[in-house]
Amino acid sequence: SCEVHAENIGTDYFQYDCDTFPGSSGSSVYAYDNAAKQRVITGVNVAESPDANTAVRLNAANIEWINSLYK
Repeated sequence: SCEVHAENIGTDYFQYDCDTFPGSSGSSVYAYDNAAKQRVITGVNVAESPDANTAVRLNAANIEWINSLYK
């Protein structure tokens, strides 16, 4: 597990320190909800770098865009 610091969370993206590897773009990034005892997908990994990795947030606008692809 790794932490996402508040200063690394933007409207559309967030950065995190978990290790990712080439080919992992498109993988889900999730948080564990202790109350519900389940994983909650919060983003999609899109980039890696030595300093931090980046995910696109699954916010309302991005979920709406994904759903529009299947109509």
